[in-house]
Amino acid sequence: MKNDDIVFYERQRPKISWLLSAVILIVPIIIGYANREHNYFLKNYYLSIISVVIIPLLVIVFIYFISIETVINDDGICVRMLPFYRKYKFFAWDEIEKVYIRKYSAIKEYGGWGYNRRTFGFNLVRMKFLGREYNKGLINTKNKSITISGNTGLQIEFTDGTKLLIGTHKSEELTETLKKLGKLTEKYNS
Repeated sequence: MKNDDIVFYERQRPKISWLLSAVILIVPIIIGYANREHNYFLKNYYLSIISVVIIPLLVIVFIYFISIETVINDDGICVRMLPFYRKYKFFAWDEIEKVYIRKYSAIKEYGGWGYNRRTFGFNLVRMKFLGREYNKGLINTKNKSITISGNTGLQIEFTDGTKLLIGTHKSEELTETLKKLGKLTEKYNS
């Protein structure tokens, strides 16, 4: 994809505050110190450094590297979630039926942020294997979301009936871009 073709670009990162980072680092130290007589890890110096400092620090660094990139051009919409999916997933305009901006509740609708399938639609998915039927759980595979934080997203409804919600922090700019391309179906606030 050439940079000249890009009409809209957004790179989202999780909104993690310095206070949360400090809590992630300090809480294991406090808990470890309070239980130092009974904690095997704190009796061993190297294991205590790894468990109390290095692991929480790696968690914070990992959170900072997570991002969602959304690209819109005349051909369609591309999205990827780093570091999990390095290649862009492309959706051509001819396979998209509706596109609009909407409010969502990540926990109520999808069970949280990240790459999720809708968990609270409760369609029972069954799998057949060697003539037997197995339940794979309560997953609605028609509704998916790629979100990091916030409550506003780009809802895409495909011609095959599936839906994808991509989180955004630039809803006004995204709305203007879709209007300019003539692709904005309607704006919902559900």
